[in-house]
Amino acid sequence: MRRFVFGLALLISLGGCRPAENKLPLAELADRAVQQSELTLPGSPPFHLEAKIVETANPDPGYEAKIVQATKPDSEYQGKIEVQWVSPMKWRRTILTRNFAQTKIVNGDQVLEKNTGDYFPHWLNELATALVDPLPMLGAVKKSAAPIPGTGGTAPVYNCSTLENQPGRSTFCFEPQGGLLMWAMTPGYSVTFGGYEPFGEKHVARVIDSFPEPDTYVQAIVTGLTELGPVDEQDFAVPEPTPAREQLKSVRVTEDEVRKSLLNGAKIAWPTTGKDPTTGTCAVYLSSDNKGTVREVLPEGCDNSDMEDSLREQVMRWKLGPTNADGAPVQVESFLTFTFQTTMDQAKIPLLLSETEARRLVVRSVNPVFPVEQGTKETDFSVRITVDEDGKAVGMATVGKAPPGVAFSVACNALAEWRFRPYLVDGKPRTFRADLTFHIPSNYQRLKQNLMLPSQPKP
Repeated sequence: MRRFVFGLALLISLGGCRPAENKLPLAELADRAVQQSELTLPGSPPFHLEAKIVETANPDPGYEAKIVQATKPDSEYQGKIEVQWVSPMKWRRTILTRNFAQTKIVNGDQVLEKNTGDYFPHWLNELATALVDPLPMLGAVKKSAAPIPGTGGTAPVYNCSTLENQPGRSTFCFEPQGGLLMWAMTPGYSVTFGGYEPFGEKHVARVIDSFPEPDTYVQAIVTGLTELGPVDEQDFAVPEPTPAREQLKSVRVTEDEVRKSLLNGAKIAWPTTGKDPTTGTCAVYLSSDNKGTVREVLPEGCDNSDMEDSLREQVMRWKLGPTNADGAPVQVESFLTFTFQTTMDQAKIPLLLSETEARRLVVRSVNPVFPVEQGTKETDFSVRITVDEDGKAVGMATVGKAPPGVAFSVACNALAEWRFRPYLVDGKPRTFRADLTFHIPSNYQRLKQNLMLPSQPKP
């Protein structure tokens, strides 16, 4: 799934482990966060920003965006971004990556754009935007409907609001004390923010995480952010403006427009599955180049994760007719939904192990810490966990009586950090399920344990 860690994909794949919902109006939270942290707001001081892009080698970046030291030096997801910004009408940006480079200068109504490569990757544009404008969809958010109440949560670490978009679903989370933006998860834009540090009167995220592929974690790390000194006009000179037809622009279109422009078959061949449901919906975010060739297909949630990889592979083979804007061909982006219907394959049904068998396979575990309010009465509850061939938790659900409050979310967030040895059948790894039991002690038991002192030797 894309958009890991407490992102939309994790909320779907882990069966509802979601942060505590916020009571304040989303429009107010979003506007306050932007005022505090957006570098390119009109009237903001000129700045010079430098950032590096790396793919982390750590499969679990954690619940807060933070610099991960282990990186993949041969990854295509690496590069540098530099921005010199005077005002919304006067700025310069340089992007350098392995497969794409761009120098862009905006000076009034004149634009210079030099590109190396014929496609501006969506994932790269996402990070370049997030560095200076963390909520580019602020206008739409402020016009949106009221937040939908949540059904549970972890400890109240973040204030979160969830909206049903047309199309898609969006979740925005904010740090409760200062109101800084922590996550922005909406179709076509899903990033996490961390490492905030002061910059003048603002607080700016120094680390931004993005998740362009399943099990792929990319970071933009700010390596330099200073006020821009005396402006050298040569840096912003546009001796010969770039014609619009030679600029790489991307436009978002509706699903109907994509399907009408499709030049080859749109029918999806769904694979068989080993788990429920056999009917449901999936969603992806498509990005094509200005010739109509699909270049990225990002997973945006599926009722049955077995459908996801096959769907993405098939949509990647789509060819779209050209789309023009202002008389020039443009890249196209769109959120697409699909209805699947498949059949159950007995050979794919995960084996149900006993709790003892499953715990013997554990190579890393994290104990859930339940809030005090969940300890008024001693209780046990069980979670059915699904573990894939690589030993990762890919699904969780309650078994029997639901636990109190946010206990289930606390447990499944801890289980997301667990790792298991692959379960082998005839020498091949198999997905398995197991029911794991967790104990919530009473507050009296907690107090008693905290007050226990080591025994003293007799005189």
